[in-house]
Amino acid sequence: MPHSLEIRNKVISAYESGAYSRREICSLFSISLSSFKRWLHLKRSGESLCPRRSKRSGRQKRVNDEGLE
Repeated sequence: MPHSLEIRNKVISAYESGAYSRREICSLFSISLSSFKRWLHLKRSGESLCPRRSKRSGRQKRVNDEGLE
Protein backbone atom coordinates (compact mmCIF):
# COMPACT_ATOMS: atom_id res chain seq x y z
CA MET A 1 0.00 0.00 0.00
CA PRO A 2 1.49 3.35 -1.01
CA HIS A 3 2.18 6.11 1.50
CA SER A 4 -0.54 8.75 1.77
CA LEU A 5 -0.23 12.23 0.33
CA GLU A 6 -0.19 13.59 3.90
CA ILE A 7 2.90 11.53 4.80
CA ARG A 8 4.65 12.51 1.57
CA ASN A 9 4.05 16.21 2.28
CA LYS A 10 5.29 15.84 5.87
CA VAL A 11 8.47 14.15 4.65
CA ILE A 12 9.21 16.89 2.13
CA SER A 13 8.38 19.66 4.64
CA ALA A 14 10.71 18.12 7.22
CA TYR A 15 13.52 18.03 4.68
CA GLU A 16 12.90 21.57 3.47
CA SER A 17 13.00 22.84 7.07
CA GLY A 18 16.71 22.00 7.05
CA ALA A 19 16.56 20.36 10.48
CA TYR A 20 17.23 16.81 9.22
CA SER A 21 19.41 15.03 6.70
CA ARG A 22 17.96 12.71 4.08
CA ARG A 23 18.94 9.60 6.03
CA GLU A 24 17.51 10.99 9.27
CA ILE A 25 14.19 11.69 7.58
CA CYS A 26 14.06 8.21 6.09
CA SER A 27 14.69 6.71 9.49
CA LEU A 28 12.23 9.05 11.22
CA PHE A 29 9.37 8.26 8.80
CA SER A 30 10.37 4.62 8.10
CA ILE A 31 10.66 5.09 4.35
CA SER A 32 13.33 4.04 1.88
CA LEU A 33 15.89 6.49 0.57
CA SER A 34 14.77 5.74 -3.00
CA SER A 35 11.16 6.70 -2.15
CA PHE A 36 12.37 9.92 -0.57
CA LYS A 37 14.49 10.78 -3.60
CA ARG A 38 11.58 10.06 -5.94
CA TRP A 39 9.20 12.28 -3.93
CA LEU A 40 11.76 15.08 -3.76
CA HIS A 41 12.27 14.87 -7.52
CA LEU A 42 8.51 15.04 -8.09
CA LYS A 43 8.21 18.08 -5.80
CA ARG A 44 11.11 19.92 -7.42
CA SER A 45 9.82 19.25 -10.93
CA GLY A 46 6.36 20.56 -10.02
CA GLU A 47 4.60 17.21 -10.33
CA SER A 48 1.98 15.89 -7.94
CA LEU A 49 3.02 13.84 -4.92
CA CYS A 50 -0.27 11.92 -5.01
CA PRO A 51 0.16 8.14 -5.04
CA ARG A 52 -0.38 6.66 -8.48
CA ARG A 53 -2.74 3.82 -9.16
CA SER A 54 -1.14 0.57 -10.11
CA LYS A 55 -1.27 -0.21 -13.81
CA ARG A 56 -1.45 -3.92 -13.09
CA SER A 57 -4.87 -5.47 -12.95
CA GLY A 58 -3.82 -8.53 -11.01
CA ARG A 59 -1.67 -11.56 -11.49
CA GLN A 60 -1.24 -12.74 -15.06
CA LYS A 61 -2.43 -16.20 -15.97
CA ARG A 62 0.24 -18.80 -16.60
CA VAL A 63 -2.12 -21.18 -18.35
CA ASN A 64 -4.66 -19.99 -20.86
CA ASP A 65 -8.28 -21.17 -20.71
CA GLU A 66 -7.73 -23.60 -23.60
CA GLY A 67 -5.12 -25.51 -21.63
CA LEU A 68 -7.62 -26.29 -18.90
CA GLU A 69 -9.97 -28.32 -21.11
